[in-house]
Amino acid sequence: MKTFGFFDATYVINLDRDTEKLARVMSRFTAQEIEPVRFSGIIPNDPPDSGPENLKSGHHGCGMSHQKVIESAFTHGCDNVLIFEDDVVLRDDTSQIMQTVVKQLQKLPWDIVYLGLDLDSDSTRVAPNLFQFWQGYHLHAYAINRPAMQTVAGVIADAAAKRDWHHDAAVSRTPGLNKFYTDPLLAIQEPGYSATYDKIVDRTHQYFSRFDGDEFIAHCEELQK
Repeated sequence: MKTFGFFDATYVINLDRDTEKLARVMSRFTAQEIEPVRFSGIIPNDPPDSGPENLKSGHHGCGMSHQKVIESAFTHGCDNVLIFEDDVVLRDDTSQIMQTVVKQLQKLPWDIVYLGLDLDSDSTRVAPNLFQFWQGYHLHAYAINRPAMQTVAGVIADAAAKRDWHHDAAVSRTPGLNKFYTDPLLAIQEPGYSATYDKIVDRTHQYFSRFDGDEFIAHCEELQK
């Protein structure tokens, strides 16, 4: 069954050891009537031996996981897919809003749509619930269209080869990609332990510096507890 009546498949990236995180995120998906395929996150056998000191081997594994899940979607002939990381937190009305978003999306030449991001550039409204932008970070919740799959997978692979572990920034900087984000913001990352950084991380300030945090929380019962 297509997610939101549009996306051919939905994936959630999850490390085999993170069973509790998977249980939490699956509960969120069930509430939105999303039925994702679990994609086993990659732990690299050869941790990076160079690069910025604050970046860990988890960055390498995270990038590899996104690369491989995109390649898998392409190989399986998907026209478009949704990809989530297992720490994604969704607004309670995500499903309803996405039903509207996909109608708008079908009228646009799109490559990537972010359901949430750390926005770092100006943006332009192109539809009632979509903005086009240049620069932004994080890949915890996004949709990708088939024409962009090989390009984006290649960009992530190239970033890894250059020991550039900011694969999300590399994707965002890629010339020619039609990138959009949803309005309102639909997805943030759960504060807690990050395998990528190997420490407790709270990124909410990154999302709510450019988006209305109070409005998001008002529509996310989980964050009101």
